[in-house]
Amino acid sequence: MNDGGSVPWVAYVGPFLFPWGEAGSRRVYGVTRSLVAAGYQVIVAGGDQTPSIETQLEEYISIHQCSYLGLQERPSSRMSSFLRVKQVLWDWGKRTVRWLDAQKTPPKYVILYGGNIQFAWRLLDWCHKRDVKLIGDVVEWYDPRHMVGGVLGPINIGDKLAFHRVYPRFDGIIAISSLLENHFLAKGCKVIRVPPTIDISKFKIEKPLKRDSGQIELVYTGTPGKKDLLSSIMAGVLQANARCHENNKFVLNVLGPSAEQVRGMLDTEQLPSCIRALGRVPQVDVAQHVQRADFSVLLRPPSRSSKAGFPTKFVESFANGTPVVCNLTSDIGEYLQDGQNGVICKDCSSGSFSASLQYIASMPPSERELMKKKARYCAEAEFSFEKFTGKIAEFLHSL
Repeated sequence: MNDGGSVPWVAYVGPFLFPWGEAGSRRVYGVTRSLVAAGYQVIVAGGDQTPSIETQLEEYISIHQCSYLGLQERPSSRMSSFLRVKQVLWDWGKRTVRWLDAQKTPPKYVILYGGNIQFAWRLLDWCHKRDVKLIGDVVEWYDPRHMVGGVLGPINIGDKLAFHRVYPRFDGIIAISSLLENHFLAKGCKVIRVPPTIDISKFKIEKPLKRDSGQIELVYTGTPGKKDLLSSIMAGVLQANARCHENNKFVLNVLGPSAEQVRGMLDTEQLPSCIRALGRVPQVDVAQHVQRADFSVLLRPPSRSSKAGFPTKFVESFANGTPVVCNLTSDIGEYLQDGQNGVICKDCSSGSFSASLQYIASMPPSERELMKKKARYCAEAEFSFEKFTGKIAEFLHSL
């Protein structure tokens, strides 16, 4: 509980916030670092079942002005299906509002990450009654066909109302992409664009292991879902290897999906030797796999979802000194320089991806090493939380 001290504090709330590990938490981590550096105390109140009391996040954030607690907004797995639906559709936000009411002094700002229209409405009502500024941290805008129930489903209808009616009534918006920035500017909102940000000091580059095979290692990390075209990536690797003079010139390490899932995407009972399905890897070990790779890879279709979001894995690959091979979605084109810190695919097809790999195969190793250095430099210059500390502070003051 906030003790009513003199340091202004910010409540960063949302049902999908976790202490660490998930993309949403890493987003909040970056913005929180900027807020603390600007002099604010931050309490991250997520939707988890635990911890039930405020816990310092010193394991992940080496500062004393940030703590975390779970408000049990997300339904427990022990609940019945009916109670889970009820909590999401009708009760979301109630626990967060009760927690805010219990604070000795209200926060100076409330930042909402995620949540449905009911969550947003409850916070909007609470903040307006208490003259607390409410800010939306908007990082996604899903396609209706990817939502349960489709275009006419309650989730899509609520999402549409939130983007066109509720979020525009917030005092400000932190947008992760130019598409979201432009949408809310057109609604008359005060907006600041902040891409995924990181503490670059946490990404320590280890000396890579020497490889004598001459193979070029690629790495994919994450859960493909409906956004990442992992099957096209794998098909492109097979096509490129078939065209290279050396057998299995490219090797793809897949982190996240199980071997069974990867085999299903390729529709084969046995994976080719150039595709390695490593399954789920602890978050602390992911960086080592990325750093060892020559390139990380990503293909996404040109949908509203891929244009509105911004892949955290792109930023973290650069921070690990690993260039990226991908097609252009969101604002990636502002940072990815073809042939300098990565390689741009013409589109999201396996053929275009294969052509990009063949271009990479023609590079001397020294050129690939230079690309790794340039990727790291871009991360330091463009995605460090320090770059946005003053900008975010100025934005808050303007509200």
